[in-house]
Amino acid sequence: MWGRSRTSIEVGISLGLEGSIDTLLERVRSALEHGYRRIKLKIKPSSDIDPVVALRRELGDFTLSVDANGAYESHKLDIWRRFDAQHLVMIEQPFPASMLLEHVRLQERIQTPVCLDESITSTERAEEAIHLGAGRVLCVKPSLVGGFEIAAGIARMCAERGVDAWVGGMLETGIGKAINVHLASLPGFSMPADISGTDRYFIRDVLKSPITVSRGSICVPAAPGLGWAVDEVSVAELTIESRQITG
Repeated sequence: MWGRSRTSIEVGISLGLEGSIDTLLERVRSALEHGYRRIKLKIKPSSDIDPVVALRRELGDFTLSVDANGAYESHKLDIWRRFDAQHLVMIEQPFPASMLLEHVRLQERIQTPVCLDESITSTERAEEAIHLGAGRVLCVKPSLVGGFEIAAGIARMCAERGVDAWVGGMLETGIGKAINVHLASLPGFSMPADISGTDRYFIRDVLKSPITVSRGSICVPAAPGLGWAVDEVSVAELTIESRQITG
């Protein structure tokens, strides 16, 4: 029904702020050894360009992006120009979600593609961002834009307008991850998704078999429905409240 175009999807990994450069280097090396197709590094005003420079110096050329989660103010232009020299695949959400025009001004002044994430909350918001030129990449999160059908529509719009798009992940259980895998297989998504295996955040998941990442990819199942069977025993044992809604 969705019309997938891939039997497997490429995925990246998002790494948080670390207490030291050595710890960050260790985590990035491990991610590269596991074959992740993109490494995303969280940044903030007190920890931004120096970790990136250190990664490039020690590990060389690999697909790297940074994510600010809207932590910066518009006048910090000098930082973003320094990032241009580090050959990043994108800079994600440098300014708060409401500041589309500041993203426009930044994208006009730097070479690195700006990616919008928290700013993309609906089809209309995505269309506005594309029309203004607020970024050359969109992160599309189904839970943020209003569901999977809307997310697929935004991806089609991106493909028509020449804008890259990728599926962003949240702290989903295996059920949410499974649907995100199918979504990321659609032709409108042109960059590695932010989808991890079911063992990354949860000791126990709600699928009978895990979703696994192998050499930076996840296979897209051809079986009906999710393609992964839900473990109803686990769901029942993990349930803390249930309600029956009748017509």
